Amino acid sequence: MAGESIRAIERAFNILDVFSDEAPTLSLSEISTLVDLPMTTVFRILQTLENRGVVSKSNDGMYQLGLVFLKYERVLIKSLNIRNQAREVMQELRDKSQETVNLYIERGMKRVCIANLEYGTSRLSYKVAIGDVLPLHLGASGKVILANKPQGYWQSYYEKYQEDINLRVAPNYKKFKMLLEKIMADGYAVSAGEREPGINSVSAPIKNHEGMLIGALTITGPNIRISNARVESFKKMLVEGAREISANMGFVDE
Repeated sequence: MAGESIRAIERAFNILDVFSDEAPTLSLSEISTLVDLPMTTVFRILQTLENRGVVSKSNDGMYQLGLVFLKYERVLIKSLNIRNQAREVMQELRDKSQETVNLYIERGMKRVCIANLEYGTSRLSYKVAIGDVLPLHLGASGKVILANKPQGYWQSYYEKYQEDINLRVAPNYKKFKMLLEKIMADGYAVSAGEREPGINSVSAPIKNHEGMLIGALTITGPNIRISNARVESFKKMLVEGAREISANMGFVDE
C-alpha cells in the first residue's frame, strides 16, 4: 500500500515537471505522452491535483499550473532571508560596477539564481533569470559554492560530473582539488567564458552565523567590458559586499 502511494506521488511530480516556460499549457494527450503513462491514469492524477488547486483546467481542456504555486512562492521567498539582507549591497555593487549582480544558492548539487539586478536595459549584458538552475563546476559563483563544501563533497561531485569537469575545467581530480583549494584561500573565484563564451564573472561567498556557506554574490558581464583591471577592482568590492551580507546574517569574521 505504501509503495503504491509513493508511486502515485512520483507520478504526480513527473506530471508537474512537464510544465515549463516553453510549455505552460498542455493537453491531456500531450501530458500522457510526455510522462509515458496511459491517459486514464494521467486523468485521475490531474483530477486530484485540480481538486487541490495544484493544476487548473481551462474551458478548452488545456491544463496549467494552479494558483496555489503563487502561495508557495511567497512562502519560499519569505524564507530566503538572504535575499532581503543582500538587496542593498547588491544595488550598491550594481551601481558601482555598472554590471549585472546575481545572488545564488545551492540546491542539490546545482546552483539557483534567487536575485538578479541589471544595470540599465539598453546595454549589452548577461541575463540569468530568477529560478534558473545552473551547474556548480562552471562559472565563478558555482565554484565558490563548491570550494566552500567539505572535501568529501568535492570527491562525490567530481565523480558525478567527471566527464564534463575533465573536458571543461580540470583534466583530473588532483587539478580540480587544487583549483577549489585556491578559491578557498583567495576568498573569491573568477571565470572567463566557462559556461557562456564571452561572459566573465567574479564571485565571493556569503556565510551564516555558523560560518557555513549560504550563497554566492556575483558580478557578471561581457568580456569586452570586464577586463583584467576591472576584475581586480571587482574582487575587492565583492569580498567586502559578501562580508557585509554575511555580517547581516550573523557571521562573525574572527
